[in-house]
Amino acid sequence: MRSSDARPIVVLANGANAYCLDDRALCFGMGLERLLLNIEILEKCAESYVLAQCSAGRIGRIPWLVRFIANGRLKKDQKDATARHLRGERSVMKAGY
Repeated sequence: MRSSDARPIVVLANGANAYCLDDRALCFGMGLERLLLNIEILEKCAESYVLAQCSAGRIGRIPWLVRFIANGRLKKDQKDATARHLRGERSVMKAGY
């Protein structure tokens, strides 16, 4: 997307942690550790996509159950981090991603 489009704000408002804008990748996190992990995840996804694109196979979507579980965990972590920040506490890193 281009920065002149009205859509980036809408996409980021739904909790997206990474977004491509004007040939740049924007990555967000609830804290420094989460930001670094999100950058690593984005890098792995990009690498996987390039490898899949180079193969002759068809590239499909991630299965809905995997997306459902991952997005649920992410939203739960974001809610917990928000509550901790509002109390003046530091967010806790979750393992298992």
